[in-house]
Amino acid sequence: MKKPSSLSVWQAGAAALAYGRSTEEQLDAVRKCGNHAVTPVLRTRLLAGLGVPKPKEQAEYCVVFGCYRPFADPFLVRDYIRVLELLKVDYTYLDQEQCCGMPFAMMPRSPDRDAALAESVAFNKQNDEQATRKGAKKLAYCCMGCAYAARNAAPYAQDRHVYLPDLIFDQLGQRQLAVKPMRIGYFEGCHSFARSAYPAGSFDWSRYRKQLQAVDGLTIIDLQNDRCCKNSADEIVGRALEMDAATVVCPCNSCAASIGLAGQGKITMKSLPELLLEILA
Repeated sequence: MKKPSSLSVWQAGAAALAYGRSTEEQLDAVRKCGNHAVTPVLRTRLLAGLGVPKPKEQAEYCVVFGCYRPFADPFLVRDYIRVLELLKVDYTYLDQEQCCGMPFAMMPRSPDRDAALAESVAFNKQNDEQATRKGAKKLAYCCMGCAYAARNAAPYAQDRHVYLPDLIFDQLGQRQLAVKPMRIGYFEGCHSFARSAYPAGSFDWSRYRKQLQAVDGLTIIDLQNDRCCKNSADEIVGRALEMDAATVVCPCNSCAASIGLAGQGKITMKSLPELLLEILA
């Protein structure tokens, strides 16, 4: 059987997220409640269930969770917040986020898609304006897709919009870290889809690898990032097993989810914040 292309897998995901709704119906959901899929009430209750405190009125940093990350990867969100609190980061979040537009970027190219992406630029600006009212000097995104979309919407102020691991490593600075001996397979991710969908956004993905390398006791085995997690997760897991890695870590949360699913019963998948919690314990 011919393996589906990574693009076709992303587009199948867009169809699943649409759940039979037209592009206009999806946009209308964002206009009405900010979220592409659920109401703010469900989001608020889920965050409370994960132990996320109520948002501060004012804070130095604003965390943006994204439409799907709290529901698709709730423990990732929980662990990110635990790391921020462990580092005593002054953070808040938005009472009602606006969708970044990533679900529309996943759609096949069409006039509808282009119109939706154009409108999503305004959604991202609304998030920025809300964060400004809370006094935040930076917005830190849990979701890799949201981070790319936000930077693409504000190419003139990319340093204001960061991927959450960047904020965490900023706070760690030059701190000397150590962990009990651990050997991990490190898969950076190919970044091909988000980079092509949002060409104005870019991130220093090598930074996380460099800073983890400095952790005493941590041995890193580099897994080639020439495969996309969306259609080659089994191959990535196979490579990790061949290289005798019992655990795989990936800074891209989308890749981490796909590889973790493929590796069930074969290999342990750790998110970046999960690994950081072990290091900081």
